[in-house]
Amino acid sequence: MVVGDLTPARSADSQAALGTLPGISRHVHPEAAHMDRTPRHLRTWLLAMAAATAGFLALTAVVVARVAVVERFDNGVSSTARQFAAGHVRWRTLMSFVTHTGDSGVLVSLALLTFIVLAWRQQWQAALLVVAAPAASVAIRVTVLHLVARERPVDRLTAISGWSFPSGHTTSSGVAAGVAILLVLAYVRREPLRTALIVTAAGWAVLVGVSRVALLAHWPTDVLAGWFLATAVTTAFAAGRTGAAKQPQQPAS
Repeated sequence: MVVGDLTPARSADSQAALGTLPGISRHVHPEAAHMDRTPRHLRTWLLAMAAATAGFLALTAVVVARVAVVERFDNGVSSTARQFAAGHVRWRTLMSFVTHTGDSGVLVSLALLTFIVLAWRQQWQAALLVVAAPAASVAIRVTVLHLVARERPVDRLTAISGWSFPSGHTTSSGVAAGVAILLVLAYVRREPLRTALIVTAAGWAVLVGVSRVALLAHWPTDVLAGWFLATAVTTAFAAGRTGAAKQPQQPAS
């Protein structure tokens, strides 16, 4: 899953256009450029990918095995969430709003808009990332979804059907946030805007996952698995991009 370098095109037109956006530098941030060329950052991405993959596989195994302590945890958290939502209407309304920000229609629309902007600026590798990372996560998630075939919690507080593990909203919003963070690292130079965007993207993904448990659409371990899967996919693409950027260029013949 090598996406390639996200370095902006070097043409004067594309650099000028990129520089007209508030908070966006005319060149890739020096730290982002360095990230693509140092073994240290490649190791970081690979370690993150390995840890997230191990967490996802381990969680899948215990869910399939129906480990008693995990089922007690899921049931206990879901029962608490049901009781809290029943006594706090505003909380339920807030969680419903948050969960719908992770609907497929919203995420596909945002991805399409981002792809169009990047393609217009001829940032083809970044545009490919916006499409490829979500597609890869959906393929993995749907496969696991049908293999595990886990039932959802009863008395759900939002309209939903189908199998439960892993959470689709959590995975999709996690990948969307991960891709957004990679783009911010590559293109946004100004602080504190850079940090604020990263924190906002990550916080939104976490809230979407929390909303799925709060509305009893998923078990807590479904959401944990979604976060693991989203992290594994986005860091895999980041590692692939970093590794590709480290490859020495062949001399022209």
